[in-house]
Amino acid sequence: MFENNNSKDKLTVIVERDGQKEIICPTCEMSIIDRFVNFVTNGPCTGDLVVNSGITDIATYIKDNYTIAAYGEGGTNPVVTDTALESEINRKTVDTAVLTTTDLINDTAHFEVTFEIVSDITVREFAMFKTDGNTMLCRQLAGPLTLKAGDSLTFIEDIQES
Repeated sequence: MFENNNSKDKLTVIVERDGQKEIICPTCEMSIIDRFVNFVTNGPCTGDLVVNSGITDIATYIKDNYTIAAYGEGGTNPVVTDTALESEINRKTVDTAVLTTTDLINDTAHFEVTFEIVSDITVREFAMFKTDGNTMLCRQLAGPLTLKAGDSLTFIEDIQES
């Protein structure tokens, strides 16, 4: 779900001296022009990363603050500008929200939620929302799943930071 979407940080350092501002690469102390030339020649600067404790903190924040799960019948592919399901049917607070270990200790927010189906429906989409219900974290297609009244539907969502 999060292909090519790793945690990243960006630090900008501006040095002002004698009325002149210059942007400096904090890890290699190069001006922006030298940094660009270095990037083209040697690739990106490698002295900047999100450390393990930061990864755990990000995963913890997601686990603690994105606790609403929803499903719907919309079938349009997700895009980064989505803010809601295309056609939401139901939502609720997740049944389980814990940290698990995928690559690093506690780098993954793990959620489980089970919905009891009360009428015949077709499910095509799933999303996680912030606890206030207003901010969508992720959306993906799942199906189509044709369900009948009396069925239960469980989603297991793992959001890994790296």
